[in-house]
Amino acid sequence: MVGHSVRNRDGGVFDDIGELSRGDVIQVEGSSSTVNYSVRSNNMLSKDEVARNAAEIFAQSGVGRLVLITCDDWDGKAWRSNVVTIAAPV
Repeated sequence: MVGHSVRNRDGGVFDDIGELSRGDVIQVEGSSSTVNYSVRSNNMLSKDEVARNAAEIFAQSGVGRLVLITCDDWDGKAWRSNVVTIAAPV
């Protein structure tokens, strides 16, 4: 799941994603149910690190999980990093 981190007056859905810690619960709400996930890792990775670890980050095999990604580390011209949060169902 990818969302914006814009940090302006109206904010972005993932503005505070970098503040998540291992064990924090993320609730994903649907029209008729809510699924809870527990944060397993939350890291700021450079664009190069995301590319090197893409197979692991975006893997579609194995146990189900939630992966949240947003941009971070604005240098005035471009976003240089991504916050990558991986969470497991509770």
